[in-house]
Amino acid sequence: MKEIKLRKYSPETDFRRVRDFLQQNYSAFAAPVNWGIERWNYARYFIAPYLGSCGLNTQDNSASIAAIRFWEELVGIWENEAGEIVGVANIEHPDKKHRDYGEIFIQRHSHHPELLEEMLQYGEKNFLNPLTKSCHIFVYEDDDLLLNVVKKRGYRLREKVSATHLESEIEENYQDNLPQGYSVHTMQENNRISERCEIFGRSFNHPDPKDWPSIYSYQQLQQAPDYDRKNDFYITDENDNLVAQAIIWFDEINKTGHLEPLGTHPEHRGKKLAQELMQACFARLQQLGATKMPITGGFDPFYLAIGFRKIRTCYSWQKSFGDDY
Repeated sequence: MKEIKLRKYSPETDFRRVRDFLQQNYSAFAAPVNWGIERWNYARYFIAPYLGSCGLNTQDNSASIAAIRFWEELVGIWENEAGEIVGVANIEHPDKKHRDYGEIFIQRHSHHPELLEEMLQYGEKNFLNPLTKSCHIFVYEDDDLLLNVVKKRGYRLREKVSATHLESEIEENYQDNLPQGYSVHTMQENNRISERCEIFGRSFNHPDPKDWPSIYSYQQLQQAPDYDRKNDFYITDENDNLVAQAIIWFDEINKTGHLEPLGTHPEHRGKKLAQELMQACFARLQQLGATKMPITGGFDPFYLAIGFRKIRTCYSWQKSFGDDY
């Protein structure tokens, strides 16, 4: 067996290599257990800079840059003797005060289940939430390999904390049923970054501008390797105000379309704008060649109502540590 070693993440070369690893292994399991390429892009190029500046009334980008560096510093990579990536452990929210800090994400190779415990140990050592003295990981109900490892290491099931994996086939059936005065556009048509930051914040119930993404955060997002302005959608109302938003990400190898994020301004909800936006996203993905869209951890009633079907459920497993850990 080839020797496998853990090493630190190198931002200059490893972002793309991990991205390719995720793409190559996405369909290697009976059902996906790793991140899709969209989440890897989104974590580094949007969540990190956004969390760095969130709550700060400043144009200084240093906090966003620091959050990016912090996210990068925590990534662990396992490689074999040939230099091939066979495993990754990472976080999603590089902010120790964030409610989800301490969550462990394991990206695995189908041929190396023996690495699961080592990767989990890495997460326990490096991702521990300093406020709760705990860490947690979501595990699919049918993922026996990882379930055995978390039980062995003393994790406890949190039955009320779960996320559903939904999926929809992508078919060419788009019809424009938007209310009068509303229309769908893309950032390719008009790159309205400032307004795009605002509608992101408002669509996730953040009325305070300090809690909206900074211009720098959105500029970072647009530099993500898999971001395409033609896939960044928004809806405007009769006054040309942005009132809903969504971004799709296309995985060409797996013929999969991903959605991250989707939201509607609170004052414009109840008009089926998100549903219409989804139809526009599906039409675009159908043009690109995607055949399916998976969703995990979304608002299940909305997605089920527009044709998604439930595939399986993952549950949170938590491990607590003493004050001296």
